[in-house]
Amino acid sequence: DKLTMPDENNNDQYPEFIEKHRTLLDLQKAFPQVNRIDLGQFLAAVSVMQPRRYSIASSSFVYPTCAHISVGVVDDVAHGRHYPGLASSFLQRLEQGKLHASLKSSKNTFSMPANPETPLIMIAAGTGLSPFRGFLQERAYQKKNGQNVGPCVLYFGCRHPDQDHIYSEEMEEYVKSGVIVHHHVAFSRTNPPSAQKYVQHALLAHAGEVWSLMSNQNAAIYVCGSGSMSNDVRSTFQVMAKSFGVAQNDQEAEDYLKKLDSSKSYLADVWG
Repeated sequence: DKLTMPDENNNDQYPEFIEKHRTLLDLQKAFPQVNRIDLGQFLAAVSVMQPRRYSIASSSFVYPTCAHISVGVVDDVAHGRHYPGLASSFLQRLEQGKLHASLKSSKNTFSMPANPETPLIMIAAGTGLSPFRGFLQERAYQKKNGQNVGPCVLYFGCRHPDQDHIYSEEMEEYVKSGVIVHHHVAFSRTNPPSAQKYVQHALLAHAGEVWSLMSNQNAAIYVCGSGSMSNDVRSTFQVMAKSFGVAQNDQEAEDYLKKLDSSKSYLADVWG
């Protein structure tokens, strides 16, 4: 009862409790009476594992017989104990062998424009870069085979250039080949700190470039990463809409973005 009701200071005690006792094993160690749990009680207490969904980080044009994924390995430490990510740590340990998985098409929710000449504005943080690696592989494939392709602009946020700047060499090759025309990276953990700490800061710093692609060339905007990052990026586009005169206030700016949502010119794939 104490955990389900606020204490005398109106503080919720449950979050602190589950931070300390994350698993059934933690409860058994902390409360000996839990050791008497029978199989039926155990099955009632544990939850069904939810499927882990990963964006495909490759193009079927370039890799027709295999699919790449990018996985951030979870290894939390709390109260001196490690809590490895169930799926990510399994994939990390996997060396060779078969992996049973199902594929779900994102054609209706997060796919490239039908017209290869449509410019792409891609905004990602961390492993949110995954689908854009596939997009860029496809654009490079199209360009190599003589198709006219629109310019690609990539905004990427990560912590440190030596830690999690994933696929950096591949992205630089796309810059050299002209597939990526502008590549902006924001590092959040460098010392001294960068002026463009997060990806939304990089967007604002190059707002003119972004708005020109949107208003003059009908660019498609893609956002992939955490929910908090996606919200910050959307707020940044609201600021742009007001700054460039298509909206007078926050509501009009959001209405403008909703029109882009409806026309599939602004697409987001977020989690968390």
